[in-house]
Amino acid sequence: MTTSGQSGTSGFWTNASVRGLVGDADPVAAVVDAARSVVVAALDEGWDGPPYDPIVLADRLHVPVVPRDDVFDARLVAVGKTGVQIEYNPNRPPGRRRFSLAHEIAHLLFPDHRELTRNREKTNRAAGDDWQLEVLCNLAAAEFVIPLGSFRELAGETFELRDLLGLRRRFDVSTEAILLRAAHLHDGPVAVFAASRTEPGGSTGRYRVDYTVSPGGWDPTISLGAVLVDSVVGECTAIGYTSHADAEQWPGSSSELRIDAVGIPPYPGHRLPRVVGLLHPAAPVGYSRLRPVYLVGDAVAPRGSGVRLVVHIVNDRARQWRGGFAASLRATWPIAATDFTAWVDEDRDRLRLGAVHMTRLDADLWAAALVAQAGYGPSTRPRVRYSALQTALVEVAGWAADHSASVHMPRIGTGQAGGSWSIIEDLVDNEMCAHRVPVTVYDLPNQRMPNSQGVFDLQGPAPA
Repeated sequence: MTTSGQSGTSGFWTNASVRGLVGDADPVAAVVDAARSVVVAALDEGWDGPPYDPIVLADRLHVPVVPRDDVFDARLVAVGKTGVQIEYNPNRPPGRRRFSLAHEIAHLLFPDHRELTRNREKTNRAAGDDWQLEVLCNLAAAEFVIPLGSFRELAGETFELRDLLGLRRRFDVSTEAILLRAAHLHDGPVAVFAASRTEPGGSTGRYRVDYTVSPGGWDPTISLGAVLVDSVVGECTAIGYTSHADAEQWPGSSSELRIDAVGIPPYPGHRLPRVVGLLHPAAPVGYSRLRPVYLVGDAVAPRGSGVRLVVHIVNDRARQWRGGFAASLRATWPIAATDFTAWVDEDRDRLRLGAVHMTRLDADLWAAALVAQAGYGPSTRPRVRYSALQTALVEVAGWAADHSASVHMPRIGTGQAGGSWSIIEDLVDNEMCAHRVPVTVYDLPNQRMPNSQGVFDLQGPAPA
């Protein structure tokens, strides 16, 4: 993911809360990563959807949620000496209510949220550079409302703003959230932008670019904080108003852009709506985005040449491999299993969730065992631990990048571990493909393609 908050423009972020959380890092990427960590932990604990209920998420974070008719949308309120609670208007439409709650949960990502809450209670508006905090909380809220693994059907939709707005109504989610999720799943050059009127009560038509997010291999290189003058963005003067331009030149961009924009609710205390939308190159551009490649075959015999890494999941009690893909790998490459057992016997503490063990199988062939399954045998819920898998994938991606290796795997985590491939596919995409690590996924002939499962009674003798 590329964003307009990267190191070259990070000095633009002046808000003390933002700088306190991320320092000199890219605030957009840092906040999205923090929100996804919250999501992954909640999915491990059984949070499910759609719709994904933010009240359940708040409960998992031990934050009370209180309905109040006199609250406009939702707000975070300091309680006692150390606590906070979220108050919300239960009479708002469900989609707006969920996003408002998710936005307030996003404030919890910032260490000084109690102090900010007291300040906001006095003014009830985004003053000064508070808009920067609101922008980041909206981005985090989008991750909470449409978390990774959800709405993968968007990948097959026509990528036009009108169609996506129709899907927003169908799924009852916010416009900002549906655009960000759809862009992540789209295989083409696209970026999502957000802009706001520089004079909240004025009528000059000048808009500030608050962020751009480009999930794929194309970067529009818009200058963060750039001011748009005489853009079609200024036509979105009411919530739901849309505008379009076949070609506009935006500050920082080396080429013209095609613009599709829509008005959405304004910042707290502001009158005029914010504007979000899609950016495309106005003329064809070179574009390359890695995605997992799917083949029918067997991951124990990975295709291709060069350094190849076979990745699979084991559980945190698996001194030996007796079932699932691990047994097939052991039968083909016995050294993988014996080396793993020796590694565990040297120090049992190594067998912890999130750990990775690497074994060289042949001159250019390696295997990585990812400890991302909690125990084995019957279970009322999946045994895969997405947070541990994410940690392990990051380590494996680093190794693969250092060794110019391709990664090969079955649909890890969907067998005896009982996980959702939609979630795991997103983790693989985010932690590997987005970092230019090529991944091939293998399905055996006539294998049932797992996607997502609910409650499980996992049978299976053996630790794997």
